[in-house]
Amino acid sequence: MGKGYVFSCPCGHSETVMLGGGKRHIEELEKLKTKIENGEYGEEILSALKSSPKNILDGKLSFYECLECGKWKVEPSLDVYAADEKETAGFVVREMTECIYRHPHVCECGNEMRDVTDSIMVREVKCPKCGEVMSITDMIMWD
Repeated sequence: MGKGYVFSCPCGHSETVMLGGGKRHIEELEKLKTKIENGEYGEEILSALKSSPKNILDGKLSFYECLECGKWKVEPSLDVYAADEKETAGFVVREMTECIYRHPHVCECGNEMRDVTDSIMVREVKCPKCGEVMSITDMIMWD
């Protein structure tokens, strides 16, 4: 399940962002794993992913913001988690337990970006056109 937000600014600019994952999440995750195996994201993430067959790649779409210049973007998180396996109602369920690799998200200005949580998004997302704080004017749940 994914969620989306429509941000609006008093200057008239608006943006729609889609976060999380939907029905295509598994397909997109496989594409990300292929890119990782081909070295597109560096050795560290590949090493973390391959260090145990139980490790899980978190490829959900997340919102990142640069604290230096204020630009933001939505892209896959690319964090790797250790996982425990548990049997529930005859199914083996893998639960993420500990983040063993946190992928750095870098802004075009060269600075590292922060992962923006829902509570920050409501208060602090700035307009890429004028720099004013934007309001969330609509929410979307998608699959």
